[in-house]
Amino acid sequence: ARAQQTDKDNINQAIRSRLGLSGETGPMDEEEEYTDLVMDGGPQLTETITPIQEFINLFRARYELNGVINYRKHIFILFKNSWWLWLLFVFLLVSFFARLVQLIPIPSLSLLGILLTVNVLALAYAFADWANDRFQITDKHVIDLDRKPFGRETKRSALLENILSLDYSRENIIQRIFDFGTVAINVGDIQLDFEHVAQPISVQNEVFERYNAVIKENERDESRRRRDDMVEFLAAYHEENNDEVEPLDGDETILL
Repeated sequence: ARAQQTDKDNINQAIRSRLGLSGETGPMDEEEEYTDLVMDGGPQLTETITPIQEFINLFRARYELNGVINYRKHIFILFKNSWWLWLLFVFLLVSFFARLVQLIPIPSLSLLGILLTVNVLALAYAFADWANDRFQITDKHVIDLDRKPFGRETKRSALLENILSLDYSRENIIQRIFDFGTVAINVGDIQLDFEHVAQPISVQNEVFERYNAVIKENERDESRRRRDDMVEFLAAYHEENNDEVEPLDGDETILL
């Protein structure tokens, strides 16, 4: 009821202002101003970070930059995909130093050095593959971004306002122990899956909060549009009839 009364008062004040009528200042002068962060082109509020912060963000499963929330898969997924590379790295490193002090006769140091280099490059590739697979929430969209090192990039996105349902799942005991899972976002014809993200309940809540913010902003925009249309109609009517329009009392609103 209070919101409806405020909307009526805003319409009355807009009509008075548009027609140049005297009257007390209405709630429009107290209306909150909202500044949106534009993500898809246009002026943007850019947050600058230091190279050290940027480096630290490479290892984070969740971080926020310029209003965009970024998620990566849980660190357990990185370990699952590269544990054997780490074992091989330790084995090759021990073999290299053992050969260096002549504890073992073979293989040659040059061969071990080449194998170590290849192994380190494979570890770097596995890490880059994990770091480049991101899920994002902006002020308008949810985005699934997958980029292979030196390979193709795929991007799937959907508008927050089109979300129909949100679900999360933790499928096995490992996911429950380490608290990671998949958040399924149903957007009509497509479904975006934030796979293996840490704390899926928190991710689901953050998506829902952004969704609610978009819906409320759309409602405010629609309210402003209806108010402006009504004011323009009454102004045109006043000019056409060249007649004096009496100021509207507090609760009196002309309804079309």
